Amino acid sequence: MQYATVPKLVQFLVLLLLVTWVGCSSPSQPRTVTHLTEIQVEPAPAVADHREDPFEPVPVATTPLTVPQPAPPDALGHWVSYHHWSQHHGLQPYLVKGIAPSLTLEQNTVGGLLVLSVGNPYIRWNGVNLGLGFAPVWLRGEIQIHSIDIAKTLDPLINPSAPDARPMRILVLDPGHGGANFGTRSFDGSLVEKDLTLDWAKRVQRTIGQQTSNWTVLLTRTNDVELTGLQRVAFADAAQADLFISLHFNSVANNAGEAGLETYCTTPLGLPSNLTREFEDNLSHLYPNNQFDENNLYYALGLHRTLVRLTGGKDRGLRRARFMTVVREQTRPAVLIEGGYLSNPREARLIATPEFRQRLADAIVTALLELDGRVNLNGK
Repeated sequence: MQYATVPKLVQFLVLLLLVTWVGCSSPSQPRTVTHLTEIQVEPAPAVADHREDPFEPVPVATTPLTVPQPAPPDALGHWVSYHHWSQHHGLQPYLVKGIAPSLTLEQNTVGGLLVLSVGNPYIRWNGVNLGLGFAPVWLRGEIQIHSIDIAKTLDPLINPSAPDARPMRILVLDPGHGGANFGTRSFDGSLVEKDLTLDWAKRVQRTIGQQTSNWTVLLTRTNDVELTGLQRVAFADAAQADLFISLHFNSVANNAGEAGLETYCTTPLGLPSNLTREFEDNLSHLYPNNQFDENNLYYALGLHRTLVRLTGGKDRGLRRARFMTVVREQTRPAVLIEGGYLSNPREARLIATPEFRQRLADAIVTALLELDGRVNLNGK
């Protein structure tokens, strides 16, 4: 019995030694794990912001107005064939010069001569520059005009209608700036805009009183006081004004050669402005003054045409804009006039003379008298 049990004990001991040897053997070397390099996706380049002050209002339009793109399908308005529009109104055959798409069109109408060029947002009407919202385009093999420009500019030009006029009307003249708001200064600092606009307004008031009894002229300020744009609007409301004209002088930095006359009225709904000064230009916002779009054009064009003619100033165009609170909030026809550039030495010296400021005043009075005579928009 004892002999028989010995081999089992030996087997057990051998098995125990084997297990112990395996368990006490040197540990294996740590495994080398190869980590896969993560694929890096190159980020899209950031859009460069070229504004010196990042808190300035972001310019709305990045595409120059001189290179317009057709309006997207969901935009207000659409493109219209100029040829079809001309035929619809029974206009005379027009002349086209140039090679497509660089074309200029001349059209005689009952009201006057229209000249427009593809890619240029300014047309000429009887020799006066007038801003469209969208420059004409060469599309589908022909010159096309935006439908809102047709409704708000071309149609009123060829079929002008004078505003309904009361026998006695009230004109509110608004001398720009005042008080602590000096406005701009001349190139040498000797002239201050707020003083010049007040002198200009008083000259208009005196001159029109000498020539007609149809207009009663009131001034938003008669001395050196500061008013907000809305206070000026409230003044016109209280006076129940029939027409509002705001008087200003211009200036531009780093360009002493810039000169000329500019006249502004509120941009119609759906059109981009000719000038934004980097303020928001919301095409879908309807302002109180937009109810007078056609009358605004009537008065602004008459005033601008006469100012250019009687002063000999450079024609920088009748323009539309939305940034002018004092104009866009008016509930009557309203116009803003820039009477010249104080940053231009030659023009500033002219503006400094009482004789030239009287010519500016005479031009406003003459324009109003002509419009009273229903000369309308044709300049004849």
